[in-house]
Amino acid sequence: MLAQAAGAIKEFIKEWGAVLAVPATIVPVICPALGLTAGETALVTVAMIAMLGLALVPARVRHLGAVARFRDLLAQAPKSVLWIGVMILALVCAYLWFYKGEDRWQAWQAEIFAAPDKCAKAGESTDICIAKILTTRPHPPVDHAGAFFLAQLSGDVRAGSILMQHPVLSSRLRAWLGIDTKFLGTGFSVPLDSHDYGQTRVPEALVPNFRDTHEAVWTWVLEPIAPNLKRTVVSVLDGEEPQQVKTGRDFSRYREEIKRRVAEHNIKLPPVVRFAQLTREQYAGCLGLTERWRVFASHLEEVMNLSLEDAGNHSGYSLGTTPGAGEKKLYMMIFVPSHYDEVVAATWRQILTRLEGWSREAKRC
Repeated sequence: MLAQAAGAIKEFIKEWGAVLAVPATIVPVICPALGLTAGETALVTVAMIAMLGLALVPARVRHLGAVARFRDLLAQAPKSVLWIGVMILALVCAYLWFYKGEDRWQAWQAEIFAAPDKCAKAGESTDICIAKILTTRPHPPVDHAGAFFLAQLSGDVRAGSILMQHPVLSSRLRAWLGIDTKFLGTGFSVPLDSHDYGQTRVPEALVPNFRDTHEAVWTWVLEPIAPNLKRTVVSVLDGEEPQQVKTGRDFSRYREEIKRRVAEHNIKLPPVVRFAQLTREQYAGCLGLTERWRVFASHLEEVMNLSLEDAGNHSGYSLGTTPGAGEKKLYMMIFVPSHYDEVVAATWRQILTRLEGWSREAKRC
């Protein structure tokens, strides 16, 4: 009996192994592309191979009854038609699984919202733990129906808006990166007092929170604030030396490099600029607050010929004379990146992809 079964199996593999190998190879590629999890993909693959095997198994090892009669019916069809039919069935199953979209989003949200409590009980750093979960648990895919980039954008923005609804996660994102409720997550800053995202025009990036002693960081301290607000960014760049010159650093080479990149519209390594109104005591000697992993900065090319006031407004930062501003000074900080990882587009996709890596970087400020 065992010898007969072994012979039947050997004969079956010899006759149908190639047929089974094709869908067994294709489906694990198609299903993940449709957004199925590894478990669901495995289930679809196993179910399809089992059904195909059930239909094609030789008569000598068939069981009696309704299942056998059903198998006999299937066996009468041409092999190619049968194979195509099973493939269609498998893909329909994958399609139905894929369209459990809302269930997937709800499950993702529940897992992400549980991260703070889960990490509080873990042994490692809470910040690193939360960042790891946000990075390694990608949000569910959105059906693109041919509009791939639109689906990618809508999924990323939806994920970001969900994160901002959770008090702990939103507070951590603000502490780590300075993200607040005005952050759009599309790579462009929302102008100050704007209520229309269509008015965004200045690309924004997330850059390391380097100290002002870093070789590529240059800082101008302008006072009093009011007379300087109408000056253009380029007039400050050309007309005044940054603070670092006082310590013996030579800015002339960097000034030439900044202008060269701006003239060439360098988008891979664009010089970026930040603005701040601070007292001497508030200034931490870094591009941003000490707790920041990364800080926002605007592409310098887009604001070179704007006044400092307008450049700040377009970056979403208010520059102006306000009560108590008399003691404050206007800081303009320019960073000239040397590697593309130092100037990352401020999008939800980049943030949720890189967050864990940023959390493990050495503190710079």
